[in-house]
Amino acid sequence: MPKMAVRGGMELPKVLSQATFAGRDIPVGMAMHTGRAYLSTVVSVTDDMQEVSAFGFDVNVAARLAAAAEPGEVLISEAAMRAADREIDNAALRSFELKGVDEQVRAASLHRS
Repeated sequence: MPKMAVRGGMELPKVLSQATFAGRDIPVGMAMHTGRAYLSTVVSVTDDMQEVSAFGFDVNVAARLAAAAEPGEVLISEAAMRAADREIDNAALRSFELKGVDEQVRAASLHRS
């Protein structure tokens, strides 16, 4: 499954670079990380609204890495690279200090459109 996620992540910037909203580009940076996530579903009393949320330490790492990504860039954490059996080029890894994370997280740019 991680290998498919990485392949999909490499395609997203290409797709988004062709998409516009109100005639403007959509400048999105993305990130991939792997780990434990907790899911919660909240349904309204009348059953007309439903929300699914993911939370946990690793979800926070992914969100903080995504915030650090430049528009059109996909960052992949070292942990996600290992899970996807991707070759790790230590020279390409950058260290990120992320809010709420005690240790630096190393990640590389998969693709930049």
